[in-house]
Amino acid sequence: MLNGKVAVVTGAAQGIGRGIALALARKGASVAVVDLNLEKAEKTVKDINVLGQRGIAVKTDISDHNDVKAMATAVYDELDKVDIVVNNAGIARDTMVLKMTEDQWDAVFGVHLVGAFNCIQAFVKGMISRKSGRIINIISAAGLLGNMGSSNYASAKTALIGMTKANARELAKYKITSNGIGPAAETPILRHVPDAARAAFSNRVPLGYMAPPQEIGDVAAFLASEESKYITGQIIHAEGGMFM
Repeated sequence: MLNGKVAVVTGAAQGIGRGIALALARKGASVAVVDLNLEKAEKTVKDINVLGQRGIAVKTDISDHNDVKAMATAVYDELDKVDIVVNNAGIARDTMVLKMTEDQWDAVFGVHLVGAFNCIQAFVKGMISRKSGRIINIISAAGLLGNMGSSNYASAKTALIGMTKANARELAKYKITSNGIGPAAETPILRHVPDAARAAFSNRVPLGYMAPPQEIGDVAAFLASEESKYITGQIIHAEGGMFM
């Protein structure tokens, strides 16, 4: 399905990003695991190797344009090309709007929006030259519904939806698709959420459970494949029926 393809997945040391990286590897792709946590990124790479695929770990601050350029050089040196970019890396700095600082606002936009832009720009030229490529951005229910205390996060995710669609139009002539995934998944971040809040969120999911990262990875693997070549500019809601 993805034999011979090379993917870059940001925030792939754990959670949804790790699930996506492993799902792509299971389908035959080599994967660059991009994360600030190099130790955990290397663990993901070891699991990719166990699946019989090549993987590299690259410590990167995706909000830093020059750091992303250096990461891209490392990826090209090791893996030669990039066919798939998955912008998954994310942070939360939740604070009510009256108390939110400029640094909290900028940090979230720096990772979710600027970081995604940096990674797309770093690899899209190669995709254009080959007239083939897949861009997959991980969105969030917060970008559609808004959550209390997350005006920075919700705004960044909404902006990422806009960028996903704009890139889809801009890059379609090069046979490059740009899509998003809106996941409702069990991730390490949720371990810090009170049980009552987690239960309330799960109760909003008609299918009745939060997906393991692997299930989100399977959606990403489909969007990365040739089978999805006629799908672009879409947000795929892998959220158990929350949005109907």
